[in-house]
Amino acid sequence: MMNRALGMIAQGTRHQTLENLRSAFSRGGRESSHDLTPLIVIFGACAITVLACLVVRHIRNSAGHAAAARSAQIYMSCLERLGVGFLDRQLLRLAARQCPHEHPAVMLFNPVLLDECTERWIDRLPLWSLRPMLQRRLRVACARVFREDGGLEGP
Repeated sequence: MMNRALGMIAQGTRHQTLENLRSAFSRGGRESSHDLTPLIVIFGACAITVLACLVVRHIRNSAGHAAAARSAQIYMSCLERLGVGFLDRQLLRLAARQCPHEHPAVMLFNPVLLDECTERWIDRLPLWSLRPMLQRRLRVACARVFREDGGLEGP
């Protein structure tokens, strides 16, 4: 296509050369846009696919965070109903992050699991000087949650 345009420009008089140049430039813009159409379509399809994947990931993450927040809220309200103080509830909430189960309220049914999670949390604390004090505090909180016979205290 370009060779034909150059051939038309080279033939004829100066006036014809100028007319040929104008017509070659006016046609050249349309022909080059057809070459990019498949590339634009492919790029658009890729962009739409990536956007759809990001939206699906966001929906899945927000649903997971909502469920985790709800389970933590249930755990905290159970501790409150059992008569555990505010500071002890906060310490038990931090210890519940070490729970291997999805729902931290499971710890309220098994004193061994509650002890394991609190010990695991205390062992991972970077401030070793606070560990003995927190251990005593969490033992008292666990004793408030469970009676001596191992059953749950009533509200």
